Amino acid sequence: MEVGNEAVDQELEVESKADEMSEKELDLDNLERLKEDFSLRKMLSIGGKIFLVRCCTHILNLLVQDGLNQIVDVIDVVREGIKYMKNSESCLNDFAKIKKQLQLPSKKLILDCPTRWNNTYLMLASALEFRDVFPRYRYIDPGFHYVPSEYEWMKVEEVCKFFGIFYEITNVISVTDYPTANLFLVDLYRIKELLNKKTLNFSDHIRFMAESMAQKCDKCWDESNVLMSLGAILDPRYKMVFVNHTFPVIYGKDAIPRYIDEIRCILYDLYNEYVDAHISSHSEEPQREAGKRKHAEITSKPTQGVAKKLGVNVVIGKEKFQMIVSEIDKAPPEKSYLDVYLEESMYVCDANANLDVLGWWKGERWRFPIFQLQSWRPNLLSVLVVE
Repeated sequence: MEVGNEAVDQELEVESKADEMSEKELDLDNLERLKEDFSLRKMLSIGGKIFLVRCCTHILNLLVQDGLNQIVDVIDVVREGIKYMKNSESCLNDFAKIKKQLQLPSKKLILDCPTRWNNTYLMLASALEFRDVFPRYRYIDPGFHYVPSEYEWMKVEEVCKFFGIFYEITNVISVTDYPTANLFLVDLYRIKELLNKKTLNFSDHIRFMAESMAQKCDKCWDESNVLMSLGAILDPRYKMVFVNHTFPVIYGKDAIPRYIDEIRCILYDLYNEYVDAHISSHSEEPQREAGKRKHAEITSKPTQGVAKKLGVNVVIGKEKFQMIVSEIDKAPPEKSYLDVYLEESMYVCDANANLDVLGWWKGERWRFPIFQLQSWRPNLLSVLVVE
């Protein structure tokens, strides 16, 4: 009991240290010190390779904001034009009359919050629908100077098409009750695939935008790739098959063997840690078995009393069977539980189904007892990737 209490106190002390650190204080130096502290207490798995978890929506925000900076002049023109309209009810009425004359949708103009890229995306998308209204409105209001050129509207249209997938992914993550590590690799793959394609685009500003975003994507991915990859592997819908499929797009074909081998080695290192933990947690079993044997000897005395007096060692059928079972249990398995899991077929379900992965593992607890350790699953499949 004292050992257990000591471990709990240690965990609470570490959690308290992490909680006490404000977001401002969580710079790289403090994180390294915290990581070193955890490591000295032997509370980090696989050398701390899954210690740092980046918020996926924050990663998306960094990528898209970096891309939007490439067309900031056009965005400012559109934003100021909409702001001008919304400052006057009469301006909005005149704008609405022109919309009606052109038989355009009765949607409203959206003014963004500049720090939220998804708002900026919606603002540009809504303005794009009324691109023909802006120049016509200028004829009736000489004070209105916020009319993008045709070339600038073309940029807005291309950017809206480009960022549509980012907006979609952000919405999917936002509506997910528990956006855990196993879910994001599939979206990262779509993002990287799109960026690779756009870096070959004929349009200079889209190409430059994609190249800048791809560099930032690679940097952010390098800091979170282990957690995302391991989470996907432990999702029965994906396993190593999905890693083998996505890594060529994420890293490039020349780097496939090195990165796949690295993730596989880390996976087995982590598994071996929990095998050791499983063995340690069952270290008291010999004492319990000894107690069981002693109890069995006491209960079997009446039936074996005569035989023992005659010097005959009698083993009844149930005891013989128990001896055989014990020998089978002691024999090392030909394959590890991890090998068995990876070699089995992937779990097939509807692509849009919300599979409860933790529930799946709970249902498989008798076949994969090592995976049921409480410290295994929360480290990976319960880690939230969105703040």
